[in-house]
Amino acid sequence: MILQHAETSGRFNGESYVEFLTQLLAYYKGKIILIEDGAPYHGSGVIKEFKLANVDRLTVERLPAFSPAVSPGRADSLQKAQGNLPIRSAR
Repeated sequence: MILQHAETSGRFNGESYVEFLTQLLAYYKGKIILIEDGAPYHGSGVIKEFKLANVDRLTVERLPAFSPAVSPGRADSLQKAQGNLPIRSAR
């Protein structure tokens, strides 16, 4: 299942991300593979500690630092790169 929507008051930081991950682990009982972008808080001390404490259930993969073709919000670019969508010229 893919997480489609998450809400938080304000912006994510280390503490709110730990809260999110805690809820995720509570909801899904099996192992979880999480794909992260390069947000600075993903590497904070509190997050590193949380990930180490939950290494048995939480696998984390990071997106490359600059990869517009595989950015989560750029599925159209990925499809174009793979040849699945026609590349339209401007008229």
